[in-house]
Amino acid sequence: MSADATLYLSGRIALFGRALAGDVSRRMFEQFASAVDVAARTGLLPDVTAGPGPVRILLSVVLARCRRFFLRRRRR
Repeated sequence: MSADATLYLSGRIALFGRALAGDVSRRMFEQFASAVDVAARTGLLPDVTAGPGPVRILLSVVLARCRRFFLRRRRR
């Protein structure tokens, strides 16, 4: 299965520009896909208030990029 989406970022996340927009949109789509999977398997609607907020998504992306950066430097 594949899907395409057009995503418009605004607010705090948009302030960080294009460098993080791809990672943020990928994380948001992963969360969406997970919610669809749970709904398909259980028949229950996901709790829309349970997911992480935009700041938490942004922080997870920044931390993942920092980890990748330091792992690359360590390998050299």
